[in-house]
Amino acid sequence: MTADSQYTVVVNPEATIPIGFQTYLFNEPFHISKQACKETYTFYLLHQQSKQAHARFTLFVEKNKGISPCRGPFGSIEFSLQLPVQHLDAFVEYIDAFARGLGLQQLVVKSYPFCYQPEASAILSAALLRQKYQLLYTDLNYHIPITQKEFTKGLHPSEKRRLQKSVNKGFVFTEEADPDLPLIYQLLVDSRTRKGYPVTMSFNDFGRLFHDFPGIYKVFTVRDKQIIAAVTVVVHINQKIFYYFLPAHHAAYDAYSPMVLLIQGLYIYCQKNHVELLDLGISTDKSVPNYGLMRFKQNLGALVSLKLSFVKDLGQE
Repeated sequence: MTADSQYTVVVNPEATIPIGFQTYLFNEPFHISKQACKETYTFYLLHQQSKQAHARFTLFVEKNKGISPCRGPFGSIEFSLQLPVQHLDAFVEYIDAFARGLGLQQLVVKSYPFCYQPEASAILSAALLRQKYQLLYTDLNYHIPITQKEFTKGLHPSEKRRLQKSVNKGFVFTEEADPDLPLIYQLLVDSRTRKGYPVTMSFNDFGRLFHDFPGIYKVFTVRDKQIIAAVTVVVHINQKIFYYFLPAHHAAYDAYSPMVLLIQGLYIYCQKNHVELLDLGISTDKSVPNYGLMRFKQNLGALVSLKLSFVKDLGQE
């Protein structure tokens, strides 16, 4: 695949290949095996001398279209920063040619947020654009870097007042060791319905997250005695990154904004567990901004980065 024999591509290997780069949950084989698409191809760019993979990509097939991921916030190409750019280009070319060989008409690639690895994200975005991919969506992702400073140092004064209001009321941040999944799911449905957001996950799918990935999906709450005022699922993307997923709060607690106390609790939890980044997710939907959500995350002290999705029409070449 290249001008020399440093690298070769292996597709759907039977044996485990050692990885030489930072990996993310949604691209791990055990997670891919649980995603909904049946036809799946995982490509490894194998360095011949070290016998390590320096890049990885999973292609899911849906009718005549290739997608990455099948289900999940992102898929895309993970790779080592030591990988020469010309070999990354050749890897993308190989994937495109393979997809054409399957008769696919289009490839859609949803990448991870730039904040995960700014340098890798920039290199990959440029490589995809060179290979005639086009930007499909330009989303804005918000994250909180985990440092030694107190969470309140980054808070807007209005959010500090809401946080103090929850503290004065005696609300308590808790990691739910044995979460009541039906109760939590209903709270999620009620909250999303109230805000006009679609409910895209069934209760069976929600419960399966905890069954299929024990210890990776965890539930955290803010409680007013026995009542759950706010809840979120935290996903372990890897040892350094936590993803804040499916947040919701009880309608009766609108005046307290208990999510601020919940995120403070997560920040402290991350500090204690040596997590470096709390990913609060996107505040756009297919490039369309949610200004209120943007403002809320900015008021929490969150920083913004790009999260790009790409598309390539294979039929044009």
